[in-house]
Amino acid sequence: MTELSPPLQQRSRETLNAISKAAKQLLKRYTFAELTIGQIIKGAGTSTGSFYARFKGKRALLHHLHEEFAQSSKAEIKVFVDLVGTKPLQVEAFAEVWIPEVVESHFEHRGILRATMIETFDDPKFAIRAAKLVRYISTKLADVIAIPPSTKDRDEHIHNIEQSMGAVMAILDQDLFYLRDGKPRRLSTKKIERLKRIFVASMAT
Repeated sequence: MTELSPPLQQRSRETLNAISKAAKQLLKRYTFAELTIGQIIKGAGTSTGSFYARFKGKRALLHHLHEEFAQSSKAEIKVFVDLVGTKPLQVEAFAEVWIPEVVESHFEHRGILRATMIETFDDPKFAIRAAKLVRYISTKLADVIAIPPSTKDRDEHIHNIEQSMGAVMAILDQDLFYLRDGKPRRLSTKKIERLKRIFVASMAT
């Protein structure tokens, strides 16, 4: 098979990006079950043929979006670790800067996260990818969160971070399903402060 010429490669990337962008925006308004391929291609300004040339169906597209989310999350955590530097933060100080970032990311990607959570019941690959992402992030954060005196070693430290992240995400995930007036809502400052305390408390147990 011959490779695409540069102009064709560029157009192909633009089409793929347009499909991804349209789907992301639509998933903020519709559930995955409600979303149709027709809506996606209309929003992307492309054709049914262009869609199926790239994806077998909606779930294949969702896997693509979830992988994009995972890769962007990995890139963001690398930037965060570099910004913190070589001196680890105490858990409380870490929670102050990290939890608001997690809340904002969760809100921005709520459509994809809600869809993948539901589709996990039929396709466990979503859960596997999510678990690997949490493990990756926890491993990276182990270098910037000071190990508490009660923690024996790095492996236990990573495990504690995973558990604490899970506690926070479980609370955030509830907002994916329990909307106010049918609309998503940003967490109040009071609730973000509560999440910080939950993270710190989870790290201590």
